[in-house]
Amino acid sequence: MRIATTVVLSLLLIACSDKPNDIKDMNWLVGKWEGVDLNNFRFVETWKRSDAKILSGKGAALSDEGDTIFKEVLKIQPVEGELYYFATVPGNPEPVLFKLVEGDTAHLVFENRDHDFPQRIAYTRETRNSMSVKLEGMEKGYPKTEMLSFERAGDTLLLNK
Repeated sequence: MRIATTVVLSLLLIACSDKPNDIKDMNWLVGKWEGVDLNNFRFVETWKRSDAKILSGKGAALSDEGDTIFKEVLKIQPVEGELYYFATVPGNPEPVLFKLVEGDTAHLVFENRDHDFPQRIAYTRETRNSMSVKLEGMEKGYPKTEMLSFERAGDTLLLNK
């Protein structure tokens, strides 16, 4: 009886988990995304599946003239059984890791409270072809939030049928 109770409780915990338990749950990220922020900076993110356990991406902010203002190399992969978002940015010798702290098949929140900004990165799938990214944290002692809206671009556009 004790074993049966343990199995049932384990299954309930897994079923009620507030995090995706597999990188396959994040397949909706795959493709090219373009968008703007509130300051009208253009942003591009491109995600692809590197293998069964890794999503690899690149991100960039572009000027009106198309010049690259900022770029980063992104990756989502498991580390010791937990999913992490890796951001490699200019000026940092090592990637910054953000642990997946909540999410489902349409919403992902990664967190690193020890990082300067952002400390939280939230991806939300709005529709098949749109998503938002919310960056949150403290900067110079004050709370800061940035919102980015993205649309699928080019040949990754999914037609609603």
